[in-house]
Amino acid sequence: MTVLTPALNPELQAKVEADIHMYQKWVTDRKVLIDGVSARNHVPQQTVEELYLTLYPEKPADEIPEQSKIAEEAAQPASVQDAPPQKSNIRTIAERSIARGENRVLPIAVGGKNPAISWKNSPIDVASTSEWAGLAQSWIDSLDQQFPELNACVIAKPDEYVFIDNDTAKQFREGYEKFSGEQYPETFTTSATPNHYQEHFRQTDLTRAMGNVVQFSVDGISLSVRQRNRSMC
Repeated sequence: MTVLTPALNPELQAKVEADIHMYQKWVTDRKVLIDGVSARNHVPQQTVEELYLTLYPEKPADEIPEQSKIAEEAAQPASVQDAPPQKSNIRTIAERSIARGENRVLPIAVGGKNPAISWKNSPIDVASTSEWAGLAQSWIDSLDQQFPELNACVIAKPDEYVFIDNDTAKQFREGYEKFSGEQYPETFTTSATPNHYQEHFRQTDLTRAMGNVVQFSVDGISLSVRQRNRSMC
C-alpha cells in the first residue's frame, strides 16, 4: 500500500481509492476529480493527488503516441478571428438547466423515455449537492463530447428539485385552486403535448416526506411525482 503524507488509516485510504476509481470513469478534469474526492472524504487534496498518481501514473512525454500529440495540437485554441463553434444540442439544454439550478443532467434520446447511460451509484447519483456543484461543469463537458446530438433530462434529489409529470394539467390546476383558494404557483414547466405538463419545484420537508408517487388516475386526475432518484425531461 502506498505511504502517504499525511498518512491515512487503511479503511479511509481504501475508500478514497474506490472513489478515485469511480470518479475516473465520469470526470475528465483531474483537478475537479481531486477536489471532489477530497471534499467527499475530508482528505487533503495533496493526499488525494498522490493516490491518484499511484493509481493512474502519468506517461512521460516521449511515450505518448504520435497520433495523440497530433490530436492534442489540433485541439489548441484557434485564431481569435475564427467564429466561435456552435454549441451542441445537449450542451445548450444542459446549460439552461444549470442556469435554473438543476445541474444533475443526463443524456437521453430525443423523444426517449429513459437516460442513454447507466447512472445509479455513479458520482452524479451519490455526490452531495455541494460536491456535485464542483463536478457538474466537467460532467457537462464530457456529455458534450460523447452525446452532442442527444436531449437532456434532470434527476430529482431530496435537497434539490421534485417533478410532477401531469397528464391532466388543466383539471389538476383547477382542482388545486378550488381546494386551496390560491392561484396555482408559477414554476418552470415544459410541455410537448396539450394538457400534459412537466413541472419543476424546489423540494420542501413535505415533498421529502411524500417520496415518489407512481402514476395514478383518480377523479379525472392523472399524474406521477418524481421526488427522489427519478429523471424528468
